[in-house]
Amino acid sequence: MTTTTMTTVIWVRHQPSGGKEWIAEITGRDPKYTYKRDFLRPVGRDWSNSGRTGSTAFELEEGKLYEVREPYEGRKFVEVRNGQIITISPEEVLARIS
Repeated sequence: MTTTTMTTVIWVRHQPSGGKEWIAEITGRDPKYTYKRDFLRPVGRDWSNSGRTGSTAFELEEGKLYEVREPYEGRKFVEVRNGQIITISPEEVLARIS
């Protein structure tokens, strides 16, 4: 029997002068960093020839919690619900992983 995992692709702005873009799955609590994270590998890139601007793609799975770091935007928490990327509060993340 094959199990199919629902995934949704999110594109995050790439602009190194504003810091590195990344997405991490939140897997639990960490005493030092608050959250245990598994950083995702990008699944696509659409960058300028110079590499100074563009977008980076990541695949998110339904029902998992993620932290997104986007240049000049800061950090936010998201999850995928019914194929839609929903922003959630840090308090909700802590309540769900405690």
